[in-house]
Amino acid sequence: MDITLYYQEKGNKEPFILLHGNGQNGSCFENQIDYFSNRYRVIALDTRGHGRSPRGVKLTMGRTCKKILANTWGILPCK
Repeated sequence: MDITLYYQEKGNKEPFILLHGNGQNGSCFENQIDYFSNRYRVIALDTRGHGRSPRGVKLTMGRTCKKILANTWGILPCK
């Protein structure tokens, strides 16, 4: 099942990815996004089933970590 993760993005330099803890979402980083965006491209994800991102299929912890990495690389260009 393909899903689209919600994320906030601000800035345009090197990427700086913010990942929230369980039960939270990317909005907990509002102050950090503003603070770091003048030096980085700040990306704050809502991971699966949190905030504005759909849950999709049930995931184990190992699958969740792999999916976070795969979804993050989908946002960033690979070099």
